Amino acid sequence: MKGQGQVTVRVLDATGSRTLSGARVAIIRESRIESWTEATTSDDSGAAVFAQAHAGLFDVCARGANHGMACETNVGLVAGGELRVELRLPKGGHLEGQVFLPDGSPAQGVMLRIGEDADLSAWTDTEGRYRLSGLSSGPHVVTLTTQEGPAFPRQVMMESGEDARLDVRLAGFTDVKVVPIRTGPRKGTVVDSVYAGAELSRQKDGSWAGRVEASERNINLYVSGESGGVQVRGHKEVTLSPGIPAVFRVPFGPWKLPALIWTDTPRQRSPGHFELAGHVVLANGRPAEHVHLVRAKPWDGTARCGNTPPSYERFRFDGSAFVVPFQEGEATLYAWTEDGQAGSVTVTGTQNGRVEANIVLKNTGGITGTVDATTLKPEDVAGGLISLDDRGPPPTQVVHPDGRFFVAGLEPGEHSMRVESRQGAPLRVLITEGRLTNLGNVSQPDRAESGP
Repeated sequence: MKGQGQVTVRVLDATGSRTLSGARVAIIRESRIESWTEATTSDDSGAAVFAQAHAGLFDVCARGANHGMACETNVGLVAGGELRVELRLPKGGHLEGQVFLPDGSPAQGVMLRIGEDADLSAWTDTEGRYRLSGLSSGPHVVTLTTQEGPAFPRQVMMESGEDARLDVRLAGFTDVKVVPIRTGPRKGTVVDSVYAGAELSRQKDGSWAGRVEASERNINLYVSGESGGVQVRGHKEVTLSPGIPAVFRVPFGPWKLPALIWTDTPRQRSPGHFELAGHVVLANGRPAEHVHLVRAKPWDGTARCGNTPPSYERFRFDGSAFVVPFQEGEATLYAWTEDGQAGSVTVTGTQNGRVEANIVLKNTGGITGTVDATTLKPEDVAGGLISLDDRGPPPTQVVHPDGRFFVAGLEPGEHSMRVESRQGAPLRVLITEGRLTNLGNVSQPDRAESGP
């Protein structure tokens, strides 16, 4: 991870039949700044090349004219290595409208931005009009920055490839001051954020202040921070009047999460990290290519309900070499290739350490197919769609939002498979060594007594 390599990105339309030139392509690293600084533009062949990209784990994203954004997340590049990424951009929609001042006159010079993306922004003209292009389908948060300060974010839903309109009438602004009041022991308490429709700034006297849009509806004030390893929160609903400064005292204390998750007791020390590095090799000892890796998601400090399935994080390296970070302690890394072969390695690492171990793939096979995407749930796409042999969802499965799925690492022979989002009897599938069994469009029987 301490060198450079080359990343080549090919940008296509949603069907994969046409290359897209002039698309904005970016490597987005863990720091995730607001603008795409490590970026370039695709050429006439749809290719974008980062000839001296720093090694590491990152996301690769692209957006084109009249096209939405597409990303491949958690891809890896090792020093001296190469990485190839193909991105298919969905058809993008346009968002347009007008922004008005409280008196109904056009608001000129207001910046509108989608989320934290500085590349997807527009300014209103003399008539208060704006136009944002290339929005992907789904919900979007639109932030507005006026000459008086940030306004309340607005939300808009974009349908695939369709245009939408969002008109905004701003409310008047007022100065707000929030004084957080600790309701319990104060030792070690740190308030790190106060939100009142916009982030407020910390003052020398410990209060937080800023200029806020005085909406016609009630305003929610939020205080968040930490005290001795315990999260603390505070909330108060208030009403603001434009042009009339307001001061609020907001009590805050230990915060409880709903259900069986809690953080109102001191958390354990956050674990350190180590690196697991090595190569993925085939059963005959040759280096593997186009390697996919998966690890269990790191512990985030909260308790997990006992019947919740584990969640996983996936990575991809083009060559056989990999470097993946883990929390200290015992760790397992799974690997597979697109022909269904798979293997794993379990190691133990200490804080700031480095463990080197290779993964040998077994001569296994896999399955692939599709399900009706309209029935998919977020937990299905996260890796819980396919269960095998009554052992639950295997970590070596990938489920795409369009309904395509893939599972590797199945021993040759007969297996039973169940689609978790469907009722009925399990399906029987026959696995061949080193090959994928294409199940086509999978539709589970509605009745348990139906045949496979």
